[in-house]
Amino acid sequence: MGLYSQRHDIDEPKNIERFANLLGDEQILRALYVHTRCDARGTSPDLWTDFKDRQHWTLYRRTSDKIAGTAENQSQESIRILRAATDSVLGSSIPLDEVDAHFTQMPGSYFRHVIADDAAVHIKLVHRLISAVTTEDYEMLLKPIVEWVDEQGSSQSLVTVVTWDRAGLFSRMAGAFAVAGINIISCRAFSRNDDVALDFFKVVLPVGKEQLSKDKFTAALASSLIESADLIDAVVAAEQNELETAPYRKATVPVDVQVEVYFEKALNRTVVEVQCNDRIGLLFRIGRVIQEAGYTITFANIATEQGFALDTFYLIPEKGRNMPSHPPEAVLEALRAILS
Repeated sequence: MGLYSQRHDIDEPKNIERFANLLGDEQILRALYVHTRCDARGTSPDLWTDFKDRQHWTLYRRTSDKIAGTAENQSQESIRILRAATDSVLGSSIPLDEVDAHFTQMPGSYFRHVIADDAAVHIKLVHRLISAVTTEDYEMLLKPIVEWVDEQGSSQSLVTVVTWDRAGLFSRMAGAFAVAGINIISCRAFSRNDDVALDFFKVVLPVGKEQLSKDKFTAALASSLIESADLIDAVVAAEQNELETAPYRKATVPVDVQVEVYFEKALNRTVVEVQCNDRIGLLFRIGRVIQEAGYTITFANIATEQGFALDTFYLIPEKGRNMPSHPPEAVLEALRAILS
């Protein structure tokens, strides 16, 4: 159950339906939930993080609702309540049509992650992006909106990036983080139907260089999105710097690289699952392979703990294509080549 919650998009109703059909019984689900949690914590309390606990509970709750037949009604009602609360937070600060657009054009999975205050902030960020459309300044039109929320007492930060969706966007953002020496520990990516992309990253900033690394990221991302700069040379330099400083950092135990690429008919998506040691530039290179193969990432679940990366991506052919330029088997071989 723990692995299912980490390897699948549990915001996708079809994944919840599949898990519910697999178990088929509320009593079995309850027993599995308790067994999984006790087993994980008994093995090592450090392995059962708050993130895993939330994912595990969310999978249990949604599967329970599905078995009971209450999932869809609760989902629609919760979105209605969220909209009313968001309207109250925003007041008249944002045009009503922009609020309507956010609630009608965001994927349903988004609303399972936000409260009214979050949604209001996101709508304001999108408003800033859309407002640039009226300007004649080309750079302002393409400039991404970046918001940082630092966690007090730690070097972690929640980064929100709002920009126009385009080919290779995930790879560009991952490359900018690598150039800045910032490690990504989790990610959620969403795209609206009007091509506005909202991406949320939880990252670890270099200690003592927090503001410098933020500035480097913002500059690198702007260079990539506005000037179409290729960040590969800068990423290679960051990777080399990591290798040179490796003796001074805590060592991690090497793990065998595991890569799976397959088409999931129920989701109508190609799924990529990667398990390997984490390193600077890893997500940039994975994203680059996916882009070059003719795919667009519709979902990314990035989980990095204690030097290990467990990443899942859902892919569709990029816009303008009915089929990607490379089959899943080619993506598998390309990923194995860069990860080995």
